[in-house]
Amino acid sequence: MAEAAHAKGALLVVVNTEPVALGAIKSPGEMGADIVVGEGQSIGVGLQFGGPYLGLFAVRNPKHVRQMPGRLCGETVDAEGKRGFVLTLSTREQHIRREKATSNICTNQALCATMATIYMSLVGRQGLKQVALLSVEKAHQAAEKLFGLKSFEPYFSGDFVREFVVKTPVPAKELIEKVMAENAILPGIDLGRFYAGMDDALLVACTERRTENEIESLGAALGEFSTDAVLSQM
Repeated sequence: MAEAAHAKGALLVVVNTEPVALGAIKSPGEMGADIVVGEGQSIGVGLQFGGPYLGLFAVRNPKHVRQMPGRLCGETVDAEGKRGFVLTLSTREQHIRREKATSNICTNQALCATMATIYMSLVGRQGLKQVALLSVEKAHQAAEKLFGLKSFEPYFSGDFVREFVVKTPVPAKELIEKVMAENAILPGIDLGRFYAGMDDALLVACTERRTENEIESLGAALGEFSTDAVLSQM
């Protein structure tokens, strides 16, 4: 795709909503992306009832830097020679003339960015790779368990890192409510809430924090829906 875009003089823009996955797969930059944007929630920022989170934005060519929204901090030294950080680029309307601003958003994401920075500093390059590979391992364990149940099938074909979609024998909403009520387990997300015609699609996610016992418990809870007694009522 990068070659095709560049052959036409276009830029390749990649959206990455799961930065942890980059610990296990090639980065967009390695594959020729010119602009990459993404969501940084999974790198050390809690769910917090849906936000706020932090956005990620990177460009390959320095000439595009001044067209980026937001602010960039650079490392420098103060008058006493001590290391410090200053704003080297600020394209928000609070700091420059409004007509020249490329960003007119006022939400302060500094706290989320700080949390992500601390997380990345602690886990490091190898730690991020380990987190990603553990997530892949746990997600595939869960998928193998669920797809082994009667009448539970993959909704899509293809590779995945830590999220996959299960085709359920009953509406996903009904399944989720029953499993939560009887087993205190949130098995996944009902995609029918967001996409028409996907009432039987359950989005399941596994991270490095999930244990084998939890995966077994999820399989056992969903296994109740694969019995002949339940299927005969469908």
